[in-house]
Amino acid sequence: MARVLSRDPVDIENILALNPRKQRHATLHSTAAKKQVKKQWKRNSDKSCSNCEKLENNFDDIKHTTLSERGALREAMRCLKCADAPCQKSCPTDLDIKSFITSIANKVKSGLQ
Repeated sequence: MARVLSRDPVDIENILALNPRKQRHATLHSTAAKKQVKKQWKRNSDKSCSNCEKLENNFDDIKHTTLSERGALREAMRCLKCADAPCQKSCPTDLDIKSFITSIANKVKSGLQ
């Protein structure tokens, strides 16, 4: 009679074979295939939409600020003035957020336009 070394079933090799293994080579995808996959995640994949309304110069969805001048100064004072300015790097419109907040903190109204 063989000695039993563990409580695991005898079929443990098959179970362990299911574990993923580290890939030895990179997985290659063609650019065309990647673009097709990327299209399904885009919100505006159909850029030639004929029935879409033009949003150029349409600012109806802008929320007007509820901050008073004093509130804006208080919020500007909270700025950490980071050297790498992650807020500026993450801004999709490439605004100079650092100088904008500095203008608010220094009460320079000409720099806010």
